[in-house]
Amino acid sequence: MPQPIKSSAKHSVFDSGELLRSERIQYWFIENLRTVVTVVGLMALAGSAWGIMTFVQHRAEERAALLYVVAFTTYQETLTPERQLRVLAPDTKEMAERAIKEFQAVREQYPRTAHGALALFHQANALATLERYDDAVAAYHTWLSTYQRKDLVPLVT
Repeated sequence: MPQPIKSSAKHSVFDSGELLRSERIQYWFIENLRTVVTVVGLMALAGSAWGIMTFVQHRAEERAALLYVVAFTTYQETLTPERQLRVLAPDTKEMAERAIKEFQAVREQYPRTAHGALALFHQANALATLERYDDAVAAYHTWLSTYQRKDLVPLVT
């Protein structure tokens, strides 16, 4: 006699095991609510701190850029062909000295910015223009030890 084919039992859409798992997750969440809220709060706090630090760094870069533009404009005026003579005119020397002080101000106020690195580089160039070679070499060495931007290293070494 042939064996009857057994049909599989119909399963309900909501398995009781799944329902129990979701209830367990719910209970765990309720039991550990303080921990969950603490972790989420710490993550929000860390994100806020990162955002504030990024904003502050961006503002410092902007302000350093403004000071750097003033200093570089002063320095650039000393590089015009009519000012590049064997013996520098007194006003050219004065402009170079002013540029050195302005570059120093950028470095002192914003040392960790990209413009701070460029300010030291151009300050050393201005010192070399004034034929203060020992000071220029010292500034280049300071630049190499402080800022190791690979794109400008060939210009300094």
